Amino acid sequence: MKYKLRGNRILSLKALVRHMRERWRALPVTYAEKLVESMPRQCQTIIGNGGDWIDY
Repeated sequence: MKYKLRGNRILSLKALVRHMRERWRALPVTYAEKLVESMPRQCQTIIGNGGDWIDY
C-alpha cells in the first residue's frame, strides 16, 4: 500500500484513510484471491520459523 501512496501529498489522517480506501477498492479481485490462497503456505512458513518474521 505504501508504494501505491508514494508521491501523493497527504496532509491529514482523514486524507490518508481516504487514499488508502480508494487504492484498496481499486485492487483487482484476483489479487485478493491470490492473497487468500497463499495464507496456508505463509502461515506454515511462519510456524516453521518459530513465529518470527519471514521474507516474502
